[in-house]
Amino acid sequence: MNENTQIKNLKNIRTQIELLKERLDNIDKTLNTQEEVLDLLFEDSKSLLQEASICKQDNNNVVDIMKRAFTQGKLPKILFKK
Repeated sequence: MNENTQIKNLKNIRTQIELLKERLDNIDKTLNTQEEVLDLLFEDSKSLLQEASICKQDNNNVVDIMKRAFTQGKLPKILFKK
C-alpha cells in the first residue's frame, strides 16, 4: 500500500468512528428518554393503584353499611337520595 491509500483508509476509519459516536449518543438519548417515560408510567401506576385501593376501601365501607342497615331491618338512607 502506498502512503496515500493509508491516509485515505485512516480518514475513512476516523469518519466511521465519528459516525459510531453519533449513533451511540443517539442511543444514549433514546435510552434516557425511555427511562424517563418508564419513571412517569411507574409513578402514574402507583397513583392509580392507590386510587383503586381507596375506592375498594370505600366500596367495602358502603357494603358494610348496607349489610348493617339491612340486618337491622332498615333501608339505607342512600337509597332515598336523589
